[in-house]
Amino acid sequence: MIKTRLAEALDIEELLILWETLMTEHQEHHFVFHLTPSYQDIIRNNLLNRLADPHIWIWLAEIDGQVAGMLISRLQTALSAYVYNKRGYIAETVVKAKFRSQGVGKALAMRAAQNLKEQGADHIELQVSTQNPKALIFWKKIGYEVTTYHLVKAINPSDLKTELKPFRGGAT
Repeated sequence: MIKTRLAEALDIEELLILWETLMTEHQEHHFVFHLTPSYQDIIRNNLLNRLADPHIWIWLAEIDGQVAGMLISRLQTALSAYVYNKRGYIAETVVKAKFRSQGVGKALAMRAAQNLKEQGADHIELQVSTQNPKALIFWKKIGYEVTTYHLVKAINPSDLKTELKPFRGGAT
């Protein structure tokens, strides 16, 4: 059985491993996911700050007491000139490889959507890499649709550090 719960500061090392897993998998999709050598302390502090933010929720999924995945959601308010101005946003979402295709992602997405609705969100947005067709299929299957394209361009492509190596340790 899949259990979802809010992450706590005590979960920080597990959160870091999940975040590293996500970034490692995405580094092959696009240059924006490459990490600096000193990223761990920066990301650990960022995750702790997110845990303390009342408009951000970090959800964990567990199966038999093992952490299986993570999803980060937040609530943002736009200008009241918009009819839909309470945006729920789903950010980093990752399921450990050995728990994929077991409903973990869906459980996390449904729990986050329920919470965002309870918090007053009138719609939910997220981004999916165009190089990640499995993720696109997953999100479409549970009711999300493509409405825009997020475009990226390096300002100085020749300055990109192609020697950056993806993180390969600690993630399961």
